[in-house]
Amino acid sequence: MQDTKFKAGDVVRLNSDTEKNTPMTISAYYWETVKQGLFTFDLLTEEEKHKVKCVWRDKEDVSHTEWFSDKALTIIS
Repeated sequence: MQDTKFKAGDVVRLNSDTEKNTPMTISAYYWETVKQGLFTFDLLTEEEKHKVKCVWRDKEDVSHTEWFSDKALTIIS
């Protein structure tokens, strides 16, 4: 396993967000979602090594999923 800033289930927000923004939950790092044997961690770009999948529900209870750099996120719980 690679050293990671976050783990699945961590609650985060963008560094630029305020407390009023909806928190997001870490789902997985990009490299964890790549099929075994297709790529290795060493072959990924620096951007791909730090990309995390975040999920959240907005105020209308609509589900969202987006990829962010782990460098752009701050853990809140």
